[in-house]
Amino acid sequence: MLSLDDKMKRRCTISAAEILENLYIRYTTDDQTEAMKEVLPKLLREILVLPWQDEEIISEQKVDRKLYAALLSLSVTIFEKVITNYEDLAQLANQIAEGGPAFSFAGKLKEIVEQNSEQATASRLRILKITTRMTISLINLEGGRVGADLESLMQSLSEASKNMLQMEGFMILSRSHHSTSTDPANNLDSLVKTAQELLEKKKQEAQNLSTTPVVSMKQLIEWTIDSIFC
Repeated sequence: MLSLDDKMKRRCTISAAEILENLYIRYTTDDQTEAMKEVLPKLLREILVLPWQDEEIISEQKVDRKLYAALLSLSVTIFEKVITNYEDLAQLANQIAEGGPAFSFAGKLKEIVEQNSEQATASRLRILKITTRMTISLINLEGGRVGADLESLMQSLSEASKNMLQMEGFMILSRSHHSTSTDPANNLDSLVKTAQELLEKKKQEAQNLSTTPVVSMKQLIEWTIDSIFC
């Protein structure tokens, strides 16, 4: 059972993560970006690599998932701003792995999805939404590099979305219509559909690129000469 000090520490960590995320969204400077870029590998290693286990007491499980969601949300917000290309993504993966086995973002995100999709609760739903946000960023960064792990992640997200559909419907009805959480674009189902459509678009772009004829320099010179003397 957690001591009072441990419970207070967790609450403070959750509050600090939420405050830091809101500040970073609203007031972004170059110095902040550099600092966030340095802390991101440590934060993601804590969330994605180190084990997170449910506590035996139900009330403590809720605290754990709130803490996990707060740290994950902060990580994704930083990720969306500082990881802007595939090279950044590859470097981040190496920093997280720290010389260990190759790190797969899609594989780790799939684990998060599967761990939070069996039971429909508000905290699990929030984690799934945040994970889908990161998946969308990942698809954009991967470009045409759509592998089996990314396809598998999307399949897991689609199943999770179906499992959470009724739960999210109840939550929407219970909240004020002025709340941003009732915006259809913020629903898990809508986020997953956005990710799926983006994935299909990237796959099509990659396919089109692979079927586009490649003109060699020799052919280009020959065509140019022919056009001059024709």
